Amino acid sequence: MSGDQPSTISHQQSVNHPKSKIENRKSVARWVLISHAPEETAALGTALAALLQPGDVVALSGDLGAGKTTLVQGLARGLGITQPVTSPTFIIINEYRSTPPLYHVDCYRLVDAPAEAWAIGLDELLYDDGICVIEWADRLRSLLPAERLDVILTWIGPHERLVEIVGRGARYAVLVHGLSSCGSSAPQGIPGNSQVAG
Repeated sequence: MSGDQPSTISHQQSVNHPKSKIENRKSVARWVLISHAPEETAALGTALAALLQPGDVVALSGDLGAGKTTLVQGLARGLGITQPVTSPTFIIINEYRSTPPLYHVDCYRLVDAPAEAWAIGLDELLYDDGICVIEWADRLRSLLPAERLDVILTWIGPHERLVEIVGRGARYAVLVHGLSSCGSSAPQGIPGNSQVAG
C-alpha cells in the first residue's frame, strides 16, 4: 500500500484477518491488532513506553475490564516503575516517579468530566513534561490536545481484545509506525504476526 492511498480498515476486517494492519493519512496513523491475553496487552504497554517522550498524552478508551489499566501497568513497567500500578478510580490521578514522570488519570467517576477535570488541574498535566495517560478519555474528548495517541480497547472474546491505536499529529503518527514495527522484535508476549502496510 502506498502512503498516498490510505486503506480503510473496518473492525470486522481486523477481527477476521490474522494479521494486524496500519492505516495512514496525513498526520494520522492507525494500527489495529488483536491482543489474545492480558499479558500481551501489558507487553504492548511496555513496548509503547520505550517510544514515549516527555509531554506525550495517551488517551485510553474502552468498556470496564477491557484492559486499560493492564496496558498502563505494562507501560509503567517499561518506564522502570516497580511499585504496584492500580486504576486511580477514586483518587482520579496517580503520579509515579520515573524519568519522565507518569501521570495516570482515571475519569470514570467524574460526573461533569470536563469541568471536574479542569478543577483538579488536568490542564497542567496535559502540557507538563511528564507522560499523561488518561483512562476513560472519551469522557473528556473536547479537552484533549488535538495531537495525542488514542488507544481504544474492545472486547471480542473472553481474553481477546481488539486494540486500535491512532496517532493524531505527526509526532504520534511516527510513534504508531514505531510501535507497529515492534511486533517482530519486541519482547515475547506482544501481539505478534504484525504486518505493517504503508
